[in-house]
Amino acid sequence: MRVKQFVAALAAAVIAGGCAAGAPATPEPTGFVHYDRGGISFDYPAAWRLIGEDQYANLMQWDIAIVGTGSWRSGCRGTADPKSGDALCDEDHLFVDSGQIVVRVYRAHQFGPEPGCQAWPTANATLGSNAVNETGSPNDQTWQIRAPNTPYFGAQNNVWVEARTDDPAQMAKAEALIASLKIALNDSGLDCYSADPSAGS
Repeated sequence: MRVKQFVAALAAAVIAGGCAAGAPATPEPTGFVHYDRGGISFDYPAAWRLIGEDQYANLMQWDIAIVGTGSWRSGCRGTADPKSGDALCDEDHLFVDSGQIVVRVYRAHQFGPEPGCQAWPTANATLGSNAVNETGSPNDQTWQIRAPNTPYFGAQNNVWVEARTDDPAQMAKAEALIASLKIALNDSGLDCYSADPSAGS
């Protein structure tokens, strides 16, 4: 009888210990996810997720894709006029807690006539095979990548990548995304009156 009681008590203790320890943590995904849509391709960490894609961010920007570990919400809520397609927009909303990151890959909109070409900014960094124009701060950086056949920075058909995080390791992953980014050749050409031969290199 005592042996049975001892075995039962031992089994209960093992079960209780197992419950206290809890289930093992799910390991963080490793490797990369390849994104390829609309002539834009890049790789991002599998631990991130695709937050949104192919939509207005605001009246001036069209998001190709938003990836990361934070959250994002478009500032556009539909169309004000179905005939004109005018979007009803204000600023988009980024939500990034400590250690998180949100990366936006986007293009700008062109409204009205084409602008006159000017002496646009030049490349100030190189990531992978991409010569980029980098601006911002350590926690909020933006890189502009020229589209093929576009010899200057500032063109509407270029691609911008914006990353927001307080974690240098996450920012390094954003830079790796840009290093992997490819823009398919297109025939859109220049979107200003005449190319400035001294612009962008």
